[in-house]
This record gives sequence, C-alpha cells and structure tokens, in this order.
Amino acid sequence: MKQHHPIRRQLDAILGSRAKVCVLRSLSGADSGLNGREVARRAGLAPRSAQLALADLVRIGIIDMKEVGNNHIFSINRGFHLYSSGLGIALDEEKSTPESIALSISRTIRGDHVVTIAWFGSMARGQRSLDSDMDLLVVVKDSRSACRVREKIIKEAPALRRKFGIRLEPYVLGSGELAARFDEKDPLVRNMVKDAVLLHGKPLAEVLRDVP
Repeated sequence: MKQHHPIRRQLDAILGSRAKVCVLRSLSGADSGLNGREVARRAGLAPRSAQLALADLVRIGIIDMKEVGNNHIFSINRGFHLYSSGLGIALDEEKSTPESIALSISRTIRGDHVVTIAWFGSMARGQRSLDSDMDLLVVVKDSRSACRVREKIIKEAPALRRKFGIRLEPYVLGSGELAARFDEKDPLVRNMVKDAVLLHGKPLAEVLRDVP
C-alpha cells in the first residue's frame, strides 16, 4: 500500500515549484522580515506569483507571516524541520559555492603567486541557466605562469564539476597583461572588470592601480 507521508508531501510541494524555491531563497538571505512586494522583487517574480507562493509556504509552515500596520511581513521559520535539517543548509551552501570553488582552485595553484580570483558574466549577474559556464578570472603576478596555471585549473575542472555541477571557463592573465589590455579598452577585459565579483585576493581596482 502506498504511504502518504506528510513530510514527503511538504517537500514535493516546495521543491516542485520554482516560485516557492525563489521565495525561500530571497527570504533565507534576508536579515529581517520582508513585505510581499520586496519578496517578489528579490525573487525575480511577478507580484501575483510571489503572493501565491507565499500563501502556500505559510500554509505549509516554513514561512511565518505577521501583520505590521497595513503590511504582511514574511520571514523564514528557521525552526521548521525541513528548513533546519536540509533546505536551509542547501540554500546556505548555494550562496557559498563560488567561494568554495575559488578556495579549491587556490589550493590547486598554490605557489603560482595568485593575485586575484573573481567571477564574472551571466552567472555572476544572477542570470545563469543550467547550461551556463562559470566565467572565472584568475590574475597571477607573472604572465609567464599564466599557461601553466590555466592547465592546472583545466585539469581540476572535471572534479569540480562533479562536486558542484558547474562547468568552469577559466581566463588566466598576468597582472601586467590585465592592466595593459584594460588601458587598450579590450572589450573582454573591460567586461571582466565591470562584472567581476571578488572571490579571493585583491580587488581588481587595486590590481590595476598597483601595476607600474
């Protein structure tokens, strides 16, 4: 006989809806409660979609709602079993994944005088699809080591993809080459610097400033 386990139904209801996952993600990263409009904005959802997702999540119990004046304020129920034992951990891990990848890479290329590791492109802007690569900029002190460092990262990439489910597209430049191409208004380098989210080492503005 098929058993209808209540926790299973809750998990199906939450994970079976992209809108509910987006709402949980937006509230999980908030320092305090949010009104419905702000939840929709942070989740990237239409207000009606966010409203329906919030109502379902409140019914399930994973989100708390309280009235403050004319507003409904929503927050994560961090004591809810599915959140505290699994979903909350997964959402925290999701946020720290880029830093974890950068840490793994920095260990792989230890000794090659890495100045900066940053990511850029669609994934860094929060526009990734399941097929998106993680565009990674690695700046090394000496341009002569760039090819060797890139080979090390490419060799490590399959293990990182197996662990994190993300394909890497590494760009390795010496700090002098980065500065020279930036001054020459190289479109790729300009976009790298514009979009870059620092993961390890010096901010790119400092790297560019410190090159003689």
